[in-house]
Amino acid sequence: MTFFRPPEAVTGLLALLRLLPRVSRPKAALGVLGVLLSSVLPVAVGVATGALIGAIPAAVRGGAYSPTGGRCSRCWSWSARW
Repeated sequence: MTFFRPPEAVTGLLALLRLLPRVSRPKAALGVLGVLLSSVLPVAVGVATGALIGAIPAAVRGGAYSPTGGRCSRCWSWSARW
């Protein structure tokens, strides 16, 4: 029976990741938080941009000061923020 052996680069990376909490727990936690945010933010911007595109036709029909116009401007400001 053959077992999966990860490549040497992956083995070294995993060893380094196991050492990080021993060196500095706060910095390791900030690193994990940074990785999580950098993976979640592009998806959130994509969702906000999709909501903006979906709100445009109703905002055009209702005008800029309609509830859909307000939704459109909120989606635009949120997606432009990031």
